Amino acid sequence: MSNFRISDVRFRPGSPVDEQAGLLGWASFVVNEALKVASVAVRRTRANVITLAFPTRRDRQGIEHGIVTPVDQPSHRAIESTVLAALRRQGALK
Repeated sequence: MSNFRISDVRFRPGSPVDEQAGLLGWASFVVNEALKVASVAVRRTRANVITLAFPTRRDRQGIEHGIVTPVDQPSHRAIESTVLAALRRQGALK
């Protein structure tokens, strides 16, 4: 995992209906003071684990394409743990 800095972590909560379906809200953050990543879903899984789901778009054939996504699982875990820790410090997550 290469070095990166995540800053300016923000959270926009979902509606009560979204929360019942597992969508807690959306996060945005800045990577290395150079790239803003927005519309990252913050979800609670059925196993009660909070996770990040990076934004995708669906093409005309119904295939999803990642818009911004970590390059591998170690990167995903590092970004996820940093962002979720920041959201917990802010009181956005329990």
